[in-house]
Amino acid sequence: MRHQTPRIDRAEFTRIGRWMWAALRRSLMWLGFVTPRPESGKSAVYRIAVWVLFVPAVLGVGLYLFLKFGIAVGARWPVTDADEIANNQERFDHTVRGGLCTALITAFFTAALPEEVLYRSVVLAAQRRKSGTWISVSVVAVLALAVFAWVHIGFGTGNVVSGLVVGTLCTAIALYTRSLWPAIVVHGVYDAIIMVSWALSV
Repeated sequence: MRHQTPRIDRAEFTRIGRWMWAALRRSLMWLGFVTPRPESGKSAVYRIAVWVLFVPAVLGVGLYLFLKFGIAVGARWPVTDADEIANNQERFDHTVRGGLCTALITAFFTAALPEEVLYRSVVLAAQRRKSGTWISVSVVAVLALAVFAWVHIGFGTGNVVSGLVVGTLCTAIALYTRSLWPAIVVHGVYDAIIMVSWALSV
């Protein structure tokens, strides 16, 4: 007797597909991948143009200028430890090896996107809780910020200071807009300026 291949029930297949899409959307929304909330009376296109593109890009450039020339992080906290020098050199070599394209991909998709999902989505989740107060949101934000700065310790004190400043601004804009997108763009633009300058220096 021949074995018959079971037929796929298209209605069942569609129902499962819709359920998976809904679950994915809920997960992304929980992480903070939503349209920014400020000026909610405006269209989604306007809010995306202003709060995902323009404002974060300006903040990212301003952040770079502030850290580079305002507090002069590199001059104030030079890297002198051999391990920290090796870590910075390894990051530099990886970034410049692939040129401009690698620098941009690293800035946005290897650094900004995963780090913002990891350290800012928990703050947004605390903000969305119905039982959450400004105290509980502040505690979560400070803890996430401390961990974010601490993971940069292998690159030197200056990198920890930069991490604190970048993390504070990204946390603030994420909480204000109730969205992860602006924080990703601020972080990505800041990192992109640094990494593109590395790529163009060789």
